[in-house]
Amino acid sequence: MPRYGHPSLEHPPPCQIETSTPMNPYHRTRGDNTPGNDDPIRATDAIAIYQSKWEGAGDTINYLQSSVGFALFIILPVALILIYQGIVLTRSIMALNKTKLEEKYATDQERIQQDLELERQKMREQLLEELKNEENKKDKK
Repeated sequence: MPRYGHPSLEHPPPCQIETSTPMNPYHRTRGDNTPGNDDPIRATDAIAIYQSKWEGAGDTINYLQSSVGFALFIILPVALILIYQGIVLTRSIMALNKTKLEEKYATDQERIQQDLELERQKMREQLLEELKNEENKKDKK
């Protein structure tokens, strides 16, 4: 078990833990922008305790704020996403148009087949009529 009941109370780098009594530890802090030490606070009043430092995070943010970093990590990915979505949209529209054209082609083919059948029926009727006329002429002779 840690000394003060919690691992975060074990001597973090910018704090000094001084104990007036073993049951009442307090922190003497060192502010980042202030010279000297700040007033001590009780451990129970501490909101957060500094434990580590992330080296290079500021450099990354500064690079993202530069024109090259902004173009490379913000504008380029957005442009690639927009191009991809444009391709997907175009494919979807073409697929929709293809199904509409296939449906139109199928209905046109049905109509053409019906028209052809009607033409055949008319030709049959005309042929039958001509045959009857020829038979009637033969019978009259």
